[in-house]
Amino acid sequence: MIQLATGPVCSYPLVTVITCPKPFLSGATLLFVLGAWGVGSGVNASIDEGALLKEIGFSAQEIQRITRGEVVARTTQADSSAVALAVAATIAVPPTFYTDRLRDIASFKQGPEIHQIGKLSRQPTAAEMATLVLDQADVDDLRDCQVGDCGVKLDAQGIQAVARRDARIETASAAMRSYLAHYAGRYQQSGNAALIEYRDASRPKPLLQDLRAIMQHLPFLQRGWPRLFEAIAGFNGTLPEGLDGFVYWSKEKIGPRAVVSLTHVIIRPLQDGTAAVATKQIYASHYGHASLGLTILIDKGTAQDPRSRVIYVNRSRLDIFGGIFGSIKRPLVRSRAREGSERTIRQLRDRLERNYRAGK
Repeated sequence: MIQLATGPVCSYPLVTVITCPKPFLSGATLLFVLGAWGVGSGVNASIDEGALLKEIGFSAQEIQRITRGEVVARTTQADSSAVALAVAATIAVPPTFYTDRLRDIASFKQGPEIHQIGKLSRQPTAAEMATLVLDQADVDDLRDCQVGDCGVKLDAQGIQAVARRDARIETASAAMRSYLAHYAGRYQQSGNAALIEYRDASRPKPLLQDLRAIMQHLPFLQRGWPRLFEAIAGFNGTLPEGLDGFVYWSKEKIGPRAVVSLTHVIIRPLQDGTAAVATKQIYASHYGHASLGLTILIDKGTAQDPRSRVIYVNRSRLDIFGGIFGSIKRPLVRSRAREGSERTIRQLRDRLERNYRAGK
Protein backbone atom coordinates (compact mmCIF):
# COMPACT_ATOMS: atom_id res chain seq x y z
CA MET A 1 0.00 0.00 0.00
CA ILE A 2 1.24 3.41 0.67
CA GLN A 3 2.43 5.48 3.48
CA LEU A 4 3.39 9.04 4.04
CA ALA A 5 3.58 12.15 6.03
CA THR A 6 6.26 14.17 7.59
CA GLY A 7 8.59 11.78 9.31
CA PRO A 8 11.71 9.75 8.51
CA VAL A 9 11.96 7.95 5.22
CA CYS A 10 12.15 4.14 5.22
CA SER A 11 12.79 1.76 2.35
CA TYR A 12 10.55 -0.85 0.85
CA PRO A 13 11.48 -2.78 -2.29
CA LEU A 14 8.60 -1.39 -4.27
CA VAL A 15 8.13 1.93 -2.67
CA THR A 16 9.94 4.25 -0.35
CA VAL A 17 7.75 4.79 2.66
CA ILE A 18 7.35 8.03 4.56
CA THR A 19 6.04 7.82 8.07
CA CYS A 20 4.19 10.45 10.06
CA PRO A 21 3.95 11.14 13.75
CA LYS A 22 0.74 9.16 13.39
CA PRO A 23 1.45 6.65 10.58
CA PHE A 24 -0.78 7.02 7.58
CA LEU A 25 0.44 4.40 5.19
CA SER A 26 2.99 3.78 2.58
CA GLY A 27 3.55 3.56 -1.12
CA ALA A 28 4.35 0.01 -0.27
CA THR A 29 0.83 -1.13 0.37
CA LEU A 30 -0.12 -0.60 -3.21
CA LEU A 31 2.95 -2.45 -4.34
CA PHE A 32 2.92 -4.99 -1.64
CA VAL A 33 0.65 -6.88 -4.00
CA LEU A 34 3.12 -6.32 -6.73
CA GLY A 35 4.76 -9.42 -5.39
CA ALA A 36 3.82 -11.90 -8.09
CA TRP A 37 4.19 -11.10 -11.77
CA GLY A 38 3.97 -13.64 -14.58
CA VAL A 39 3.35 -14.57 -18.24
CA GLY A 40 4.19 -16.76 -21.42
CA SER A 41 6.18 -17.13 -24.73
CA GLY A 42 6.22 -17.28 -28.58
CA VAL A 43 5.52 -14.36 -30.92
CA ASN A 44 1.87 -13.32 -30.74
CA ALA A 45 0.54 -11.72 -33.90
CA SER A 46 -2.76 -10.96 -32.17
CA ILE A 47 -1.19 -8.46 -29.75
CA ASP A 48 -0.34 -4.96 -30.86
CA GLU A 49 2.22 -4.22 -28.18
CA GLY A 50 2.45 -0.53 -28.97
CA ALA A 51 -1.32 -0.06 -28.84
CA LEU A 52 -1.48 -1.99 -25.56
CA LEU A 53 1.24 0.11 -23.95
CA LYS A 54 -0.49 3.29 -25.14
CA GLU A 55 -3.83 2.18 -23.71
CA ILE A 56 -2.19 1.34 -20.39
CA GLY A 57 -0.93 4.93 -20.26
CA PHE A 58 2.66 4.98 -21.52
CA SER A 59 3.66 7.95 -23.67
CA ALA A 60 5.19 7.61 -27.15
CA GLN A 61 8.60 8.45 -25.72
CA GLU A 62 8.23 5.89 -22.96
CA ILE A 63 7.17 3.23 -25.48
CA GLN A 64 10.37 3.90 -27.45
CA ARG A 65 12.41 3.41 -24.29
CA ILE A 66 10.57 0.16 -23.53
CA THR A 67 11.25 -1.21 -27.01
CA ARG A 68 14.95 -0.44 -26.46
CA GLY A 69 14.85 -2.67 -23.40
CA GLU A 70 14.79 0.01 -20.70
CA VAL A 71 12.81 -0.29 -17.47
CA VAL A 72 9.98 2.25 -17.48
CA ALA A 73 7.43 2.82 -14.72
CA ARG A 74 4.63 5.32 -14.41
CA THR A 75 1.53 5.98 -12.37
CA THR A 76 -1.68 6.35 -14.36
CA GLN A 77 -5.05 7.99 -13.85
CA ALA A 78 -7.06 6.70 -10.88
CA ASP A 79 -9.90 7.90 -8.71
CA SER A 80 -9.33 9.62 -5.38
CA SER A 81 -9.15 6.40 -3.33
CA ALA A 82 -6.96 4.43 -5.73
CA VAL A 83 -3.42 4.24 -7.04
CA ALA A 84 -2.66 2.83 -10.49
CA LEU A 85 0.81 1.80 -11.57
CA ALA A 86 2.31 0.37 -14.75
CA VAL A 87 5.86 -0.84 -15.33
CA ALA A 88 7.50 -2.52 -18.32
CA ALA A 89 10.87 -4.19 -18.80
CA THR A 90 12.68 -6.79 -20.89
CA ILE A 91 14.07 -9.87 -19.15
CA ALA A 92 16.46 -12.26 -20.89
CA VAL A 93 14.58 -15.46 -20.05
CA PRO A 94 11.80 -17.36 -21.85
CA PRO A 95 8.29 -16.52 -20.64
CA THR A 96 7.77 -20.11 -19.52
CA PHE A 97 10.83 -19.86 -17.27
CA TYR A 98 9.19 -16.86 -15.63
CA THR A 99 5.85 -18.58 -15.00
CA ASP A 100 7.49 -21.80 -13.83
CA ARG A 101 9.43 -19.86 -11.22
CA LEU A 102 6.30 -17.95 -10.24
CA ARG A 103 4.56 -21.19 -9.29
CA ASP A 104 7.23 -21.66 -6.62
CA ILE A 105 6.06 -18.50 -4.90
CA ALA A 106 8.30 -18.80 -1.83
CA SER A 107 11.40 -18.77 -4.05
CA PHE A 108 10.02 -16.25 -6.55
CA LYS A 109 9.04 -13.67 -3.97
CA GLN A 110 12.15 -12.91 -1.98
CA GLY A 111 13.56 -9.98 -0.06
CA PRO A 112 14.14 -8.66 3.44
CA GLU A 113 10.56 -7.36 3.57
CA ILE A 114 9.14 -10.90 3.17
CA HIS A 115 8.86 -12.20 6.72
CA GLN A 116 6.85 -15.35 6.00
CA ILE A 117 5.21 -16.83 2.91
CA GLY A 118 3.71 -20.08 1.74
CA LYS A 119 1.36 -21.72 -0.76
CA LEU A 120 -2.00 -23.07 0.43
CA SER A 121 -3.81 -26.23 -0.62
CA ARG A 122 -7.38 -26.28 -1.94
CA GLN A 123 -8.60 -27.21 1.56
CA PRO A 124 -6.05 -25.43 3.71
CA THR A 125 -5.44 -26.02 7.40
CA ALA A 126 -3.91 -23.74 9.99
CA ALA A 127 -0.86 -26.01 10.00
CA GLU A 128 0.00 -24.77 6.49
CA MET A 129 0.62 -21.34 8.04
CA ALA A 130 2.50 -22.63 11.08
CA THR A 131 5.24 -20.01 10.68
CA LEU A 132 2.81 -17.07 10.69
CA VAL A 133 3.31 -15.03 13.84
CA LEU A 134 1.57 -11.70 14.40
CA ASP A 135 3.52 -8.66 15.48
CA GLN A 136 2.95 -7.22 18.93
CA ALA A 137 1.32 -4.12 17.41
CA ASP A 138 -1.39 -6.28 15.82
CA VAL A 139 -1.94 -8.19 19.07
CA ASP A 140 -2.34 -4.90 20.94
CA ASP A 141 -4.91 -3.74 18.36
CA LEU A 142 -6.84 -7.01 18.68
CA ARG A 143 -7.27 -6.45 22.41
CA ASP A 144 -9.42 -3.39 21.71
CA CYS A 145 -10.96 -4.62 18.47
CA GLN A 146 -14.69 -4.56 17.81
CA VAL A 147 -16.94 -4.38 14.77
CA GLY A 148 -16.69 -0.86 13.37
CA ASP A 149 -13.49 -0.01 15.24
CA CYS A 150 -10.47 -2.26 14.83
CA GLY A 151 -6.80 -1.63 14.11
CA VAL A 152 -6.58 -4.83 12.06
CA LYS A 153 -8.65 -5.25 8.90
CA LEU A 154 -11.15 -8.08 9.44
CA ASP A 155 -14.76 -8.96 8.72
CA ALA A 156 -17.28 -9.45 11.52
CA GLN A 157 -16.57 -13.18 11.65
CA GLY A 158 -12.84 -12.52 11.88
CA ILE A 159 -13.28 -10.01 14.67
CA GLN A 160 -15.35 -12.51 16.59
CA ALA A 161 -12.76 -15.24 16.01
CA VAL A 162 -9.53 -13.33 16.59
CA ALA A 163 -10.18 -10.32 18.84
CA ARG A 164 -9.61 -10.96 22.55
CA ARG A 165 -9.12 -8.66 25.55
CA ASP A 166 -6.47 -11.07 26.84
CA ALA A 167 -4.82 -11.64 23.45
CA ARG A 168 -1.20 -12.73 23.45
CA ILE A 169 1.09 -13.30 20.49
CA GLU A 170 0.75 -17.09 20.68
CA THR A 171 -3.03 -17.21 21.04
CA ALA A 172 -3.75 -14.38 18.60
CA SER A 173 -1.44 -15.89 15.96
CA ALA A 174 -3.10 -19.29 16.31
CA ALA A 175 -6.56 -17.72 15.99
CA MET A 176 -5.49 -15.76 12.91
CA ARG A 177 -4.04 -18.86 11.26
CA SER A 178 -7.26 -20.75 11.84
CA TYR A 179 -9.41 -17.86 10.60
CA LEU A 180 -7.36 -17.35 7.42
CA ALA A 181 -7.26 -21.07 6.61
CA HIS A 182 -11.03 -21.31 6.96
CA TYR A 183 -11.58 -18.19 4.83
CA ALA A 184 -9.14 -19.31 2.11
CA GLY A 185 -10.88 -22.68 1.98
CA ARG A 186 -14.34 -21.11 1.65
CA TYR A 187 -13.09 -18.81 -1.10
CA GLN A 188 -11.53 -21.66 -3.08
CA GLN A 189 -14.73 -23.67 -2.80
CA SER A 190 -17.35 -20.93 -3.29
CA GLY A 191 -15.44 -18.24 -5.15
CA ASN A 192 -16.23 -14.53 -5.06
CA ALA A 193 -19.40 -15.16 -3.05
CA ALA A 194 -17.11 -15.86 -0.09
CA LEU A 195 -15.08 -12.64 -0.37
CA ILE A 196 -15.17 -10.76 2.89
CA GLU A 197 -16.78 -7.47 3.85
CA TYR A 198 -14.28 -5.52 5.95
CA ARG A 199 -15.86 -4.28 9.19
CA ASP A 200 -12.87 -2.66 10.90
CA ALA A 201 -14.27 0.84 10.29
CA SER A 202 -17.68 2.38 10.77
CA ARG A 203 -18.50 1.98 7.08
CA PRO A 204 -18.53 -1.63 5.79
CA LYS A 205 -16.27 -2.25 2.80
CA PRO A 206 -17.22 -5.26 0.64
CA LEU A 207 -14.07 -6.48 -1.10
CA LEU A 208 -16.03 -7.60 -4.17
CA GLN A 209 -17.43 -4.10 -4.66
CA ASP A 210 -13.95 -2.59 -4.74
CA LEU A 211 -12.68 -5.37 -7.01
CA ARG A 212 -15.43 -4.59 -9.52
CA ALA A 213 -14.53 -0.90 -9.40
CA ILE A 214 -10.92 -1.78 -10.21
CA MET A 215 -11.86 -4.02 -13.12
CA GLN A 216 -13.86 -1.28 -14.80
CA HIS A 217 -10.51 0.41 -15.48
CA LEU A 218 -8.94 -2.61 -17.21
CA PRO A 219 -10.92 -2.96 -20.47
CA PHE A 220 -7.92 -4.43 -22.30
CA LEU A 221 -7.99 -7.40 -19.92
CA GLN A 222 -11.51 -8.36 -20.95
CA ARG A 223 -10.74 -7.89 -24.66
CA GLY A 224 -7.38 -9.60 -24.76
CA TRP A 225 -7.78 -12.33 -22.15
CA PRO A 226 -11.54 -12.90 -21.66
CA ARG A 227 -11.18 -16.20 -19.80
CA LEU A 228 -8.75 -14.62 -17.36
CA PHE A 229 -11.13 -11.70 -16.91
CA GLU A 230 -13.97 -14.10 -16.15
CA ALA A 231 -11.77 -16.08 -13.76
CA ILE A 232 -11.25 -12.90 -11.74
CA ALA A 233 -14.67 -11.26 -11.98
CA GLY A 234 -16.82 -14.39 -11.90
CA PHE A 235 -14.74 -16.89 -9.93
CA ASN A 236 -17.08 -19.55 -8.52
CA GLY A 237 -14.52 -21.98 -7.14
CA THR A 238 -13.56 -23.47 -10.50
CA LEU A 239 -11.23 -21.83 -13.01
CA PRO A 240 -12.12 -21.81 -16.71
CA GLU A 241 -10.49 -24.50 -18.84
CA GLY A 242 -6.88 -23.74 -19.70
CA LEU A 243 -6.13 -21.68 -16.59
CA ASP A 244 -4.43 -22.73 -13.39
CA GLY A 245 -3.60 -21.03 -10.14
CA PHE A 246 -3.10 -21.13 -6.41
CA VAL A 247 -3.63 -19.12 -3.24
CA TYR A 248 -0.70 -18.07 -1.08
CA TRP A 249 -0.36 -16.32 2.26
CA SER A 250 2.36 -13.91 3.29
CA LYS A 251 3.48 -11.52 5.98
CA GLU A 252 5.38 -8.58 4.54
CA LYS A 253 6.83 -5.44 6.08
CA ILE A 254 4.98 -2.44 4.68
CA GLY A 255 6.27 0.74 6.24
CA PRO A 256 5.66 0.79 9.99
CA ARG A 257 3.35 -2.25 9.93
CA ALA A 258 3.70 -5.76 8.62
CA VAL A 259 0.79 -6.83 6.43
CA VAL A 260 -0.67 -10.33 6.55
CA SER A 261 -2.34 -11.14 3.26
CA LEU A 262 -3.95 -13.79 1.07
CA THR A 263 -3.51 -13.62 -2.71
CA HIS A 264 -5.10 -15.65 -5.50
CA VAL A 265 -2.72 -16.14 -8.43
CA ILE A 266 -4.41 -17.07 -11.74
CA ILE A 267 -2.19 -18.08 -14.66
CA ARG A 268 -3.14 -18.14 -18.31
CA PRO A 269 -0.23 -20.19 -19.68
CA LEU A 270 1.72 -19.43 -22.82
CA GLN A 271 -0.42 -19.36 -25.94
CA ASP A 272 0.31 -17.64 -29.26
CA GLY A 273 3.36 -15.97 -27.80
CA THR A 274 1.88 -14.48 -24.65
CA ALA A 275 0.91 -15.50 -21.17
CA ALA A 276 -0.86 -13.53 -18.49
CA VAL A 277 -1.02 -13.71 -14.71
CA ALA A 278 -3.52 -12.05 -12.40
CA THR A 279 -2.71 -11.50 -8.72
CA LYS A 280 -5.93 -10.88 -6.85
CA GLN A 281 -5.68 -9.83 -3.22
CA ILE A 282 -8.43 -11.48 -1.19
CA TYR A 283 -7.32 -10.29 2.24
CA ALA A 284 -4.94 -7.73 3.75
CA SER A 285 -4.62 -6.86 7.42
CA HIS A 286 -3.75 -3.19 6.81
CA TYR A 287 -3.88 -0.28 4.42
CA GLY A 288 -6.05 -1.33 1.47
CA HIS A 289 -9.47 -2.66 0.56
CA ALA A 290 -8.64 -4.39 -2.72
CA SER A 291 -5.79 -4.79 -5.17
CA LEU A 292 -5.41 -6.44 -8.55
CA GLY A 293 -2.22 -6.97 -10.52
CA LEU A 294 -1.93 -8.13 -14.12
CA THR A 295 1.31 -9.24 -15.74
CA ILE A 296 1.58 -9.76 -19.48
CA LEU A 297 4.60 -11.58 -20.87
CA ILE A 298 5.32 -11.30 -24.56
CA ASP A 299 7.95 -13.51 -26.18
CA LYS A 300 10.47 -11.23 -27.93
CA GLY A 301 13.33 -13.67 -28.37
CA THR A 302 14.48 -16.94 -29.87
CA ALA A 303 15.66 -20.26 -28.47
CA GLN A 304 19.25 -18.99 -28.70
CA ASP A 305 18.47 -15.50 -27.41
CA PRO A 306 15.44 -15.65 -25.09
CA ARG A 307 13.74 -12.42 -24.08
CA SER A 308 10.42 -11.64 -22.47
CA ARG A 309 8.72 -8.28 -22.41
CA VAL A 310 7.17 -7.97 -18.98
CA ILE A 311 4.30 -5.49 -18.67
CA TYR A 312 2.83 -5.17 -15.19
CA VAL A 313 -0.26 -3.18 -14.25
CA ASN A 314 -1.58 -2.76 -10.73
CA ARG A 315 -4.59 -0.92 -9.33
CA SER A 316 -5.18 -0.73 -5.58
CA ARG A 317 -7.94 0.92 -3.57
CA LEU A 318 -6.55 2.31 -0.34
CA ASP A 319 -7.86 3.80 2.86
CA ILE A 320 -5.08 6.33 3.39
CA PHE A 321 -6.14 9.25 1.20
CA GLY A 322 -8.86 10.65 3.41
CA GLY A 323 -8.62 13.58 5.79
CA ILE A 324 -6.98 16.96 5.41
CA PHE A 325 -3.69 15.48 4.20
CA GLY A 326 -5.24 13.42 1.39
CA SER A 327 -4.35 15.81 -1.42
CA ILE A 328 -0.76 15.95 -0.15
CA LYS A 329 -0.30 12.22 0.32
CA ARG A 330 -1.60 11.14 -3.06
CA PRO A 331 1.14 12.61 -5.32
CA LEU A 332 3.86 11.59 -2.87
CA VAL A 333 2.61 8.02 -2.76
CA ARG A 334 2.45 7.80 -6.54
CA SER A 335 5.97 9.16 -6.92
CA ARG A 336 7.39 6.69 -4.39
CA ALA A 337 5.49 3.83 -6.02
CA ARG A 338 6.94 4.60 -9.43
CA GLU A 339 10.50 4.81 -8.16
CA GLY A 340 10.18 1.69 -6.03
CA SER A 341 8.66 -0.42 -8.81
CA GLU A 342 11.59 0.32 -11.09
CA ARG A 343 14.02 -0.89 -8.43
CA THR A 344 11.98 -4.01 -7.78
CA ILE A 345 11.70 -5.14 -11.39
CA ARG A 346 15.42 -4.56 -11.92
CA GLN A 347 16.15 -6.79 -8.94
CA LEU A 348 13.75 -9.43 -10.25
CA ARG A 349 15.28 -9.22 -13.73
CA ASP A 350 18.80 -9.67 -12.40
CA ARG A 351 17.83 -12.65 -10.23
CA LEU A 352 15.86 -14.46 -12.95
CA GLU A 353 18.56 -13.93 -15.57
CA ARG A 354 21.22 -15.15 -13.14
CA ASN A 355 19.19 -18.28 -12.31
CA TYR A 356 18.48 -18.95 -15.97
CA ARG A 357 22.17 -18.75 -16.92
CA ALA A 358 23.01 -21.06 -14.02
CA GLY A 359 20.44 -23.57 -15.23
CA LYS A 360 18.35 -23.32 -12.07
